[in-house]
Amino acid sequence: MTAIGETYWLWSQGGFKKLLECVVKQFLYIQQTSTLAEDLLECTNEDKQHNTLQEYKMMFTHIWSFLNHGLFMLRTVRFEEFSEADFEVACNRIKTCRSTLFEYFTSRYGRNEFLINPLREIKKVSFEICESIVYCLPPGQFHIADDVTAPYPCEEENSSDFEEFFDRNGSDFIGSLTRCSMENNEEQLRASDIEKTELIQSYKMEGFRSPIKVCVDNQHPFICASVGGKVLQNGEWVSANVVRIEENKVEMEIVPGELFVVHYKFPSGQQKFDGDDLRNGVTMPIPNTHANLNFGRSEEGDVTVEYKVHLPDKYRLQGYKDKNPEKFGSIDILPGIQTSVSRNVTNGRMELPVEKPNKGTVYIVLTMDPTNQHVDRREIQPKPEDRKISFDMSLNTNSMAFILKDASESSEKVDTESALSILGFKSICQLLTLYRVPSNVEDRIVELRVYCIESKRNNLKRTVESALKNKWMQIEDETPSSDFIISSEENITLEFTGDVEQTDGLPQPIMTFIRNGTCFVQSQLQFLNTNEMSGRLLMHHGTVVRDWKPLQWENMRANYKVMFESKTSRSKSCSLL
Repeated sequence: MTAIGETYWLWSQGGFKKLLECVVKQFLYIQQTSTLAEDLLECTNEDKQHNTLQEYKMMFTHIWSFLNHGLFMLRTVRFEEFSEADFEVACNRIKTCRSTLFEYFTSRYGRNEFLINPLREIKKVSFEICESIVYCLPPGQFHIADDVTAPYPCEEENSSDFEEFFDRNGSDFIGSLTRCSMENNEEQLRASDIEKTELIQSYKMEGFRSPIKVCVDNQHPFICASVGGKVLQNGEWVSANVVRIEENKVEMEIVPGELFVVHYKFPSGQQKFDGDDLRNGVTMPIPNTHANLNFGRSEEGDVTVEYKVHLPDKYRLQGYKDKNPEKFGSIDILPGIQTSVSRNVTNGRMELPVEKPNKGTVYIVLTMDPTNQHVDRREIQPKPEDRKISFDMSLNTNSMAFILKDASESSEKVDTESALSILGFKSICQLLTLYRVPSNVEDRIVELRVYCIESKRNNLKRTVESALKNKWMQIEDETPSSDFIISSEENITLEFTGDVEQTDGLPQPIMTFIRNGTCFVQSQLQFLNTNEMSGRLLMHHGTVVRDWKPLQWENMRANYKVMFESKTSRSKSCSLL
């Protein structure tokens, strides 16, 4: 929090609670900075320490400025959330810390023995300020992942982001969750009894020592009323205890482990038929759909039919429609059906009623085995007088059938790869390249960041707008990346050519795509001191170059200066008096 304007911005974006969480985090940064500075001073002799006094003064100056803004913020909101006593405690402790700094600069600046004392005082008072602010708050939440929070009682709150650094008197601490992909881990999926279409999110777990209650915020309302969770603990899957499900949030209690998966529980069941039924032929309605499964006469005897209905994700489809209405505007999804039959009944026929088709309406049926390695695509174009469609289906392999309706007048209907993306097995993405120029332009350094973003709604525009706030910008006069299809855990590799080199000397940066995650890779480049000072960035997806960008030092520096000149022209110094 470096300016009063940011205080108002935090208030408008996240409300009072979010703003106060930021204050607690900032004071813990101050606390940690003071501890590190104290350790450095104790390891530095007197002569070398004298040369760093200006740096310490600048650090204290920024801390002093933050204290002023923090005090202003507290006074702004005191009558809305604080009790009178708690408000005074918080403000007085901030003023005490500020006075310590002021006294140091006005009477003792430059003397070695007085450097460590203010650091220790700042560290102590910063922690006390956190405690006093916490007592003013109702029960809140730790953010342990982008979309996962963990409730806690207010008396335990001293940080929302630093549990990995602070173990409170040996007690348990909140761990972290990192989004990961499970789509391609067939062995673990089979053991969990979760289908790929049922996956909502999956996370790697770190630092959890005891059971904890978490709340997962989905990107859109859940498509199924039944939502669950499982944790992989020592090779065994342990079901979570679901506490509450709202429109797009689920609260559950989970145990420590290695992986945490949030998933749907799609409708499923089984039905038994005796030998007499089979000898006469069976028609079985599939619950939660309008479909019927027919299998002809058989002498196999008693059989059991198991089924699962894969509910369509209309929100995912709508995201693609919003981004590309010409291609996906006429697409609809019907529930998918998965079947398995005991004994040697190998084939059946699926029938489902349809509306009177428009001219050109085609139903696309994708059938696949449970591993999704083999996909069969069929187009069914019902006649105007027909009121149903039907197709053969294998029954002894636990196979799945997904049905898409394409009502466009185009003769080219949605292809297999696009259909798999709509269903969630793959993703349609774009690449976004951003850069930032550090203040020391003499070094000819730029920071590059490449995102892989799903082409849904205004995802790309929203990412650009958010990046601008942190002084990242697009390379000017370049067309955006074309859409391409990618699967979870596939890589995008960056290659640099020409008069540029990576400053870290590491191998080529690689970005791994994760569906529904924030996927990017970042690298720092230096332009070689040549006449051209130009190069190219190539973005490889397997053997295909999905996008490329020219890298020209003079153009990038000039455009960056124009974009941010109003912000960089502000004074970067502040005075204590």
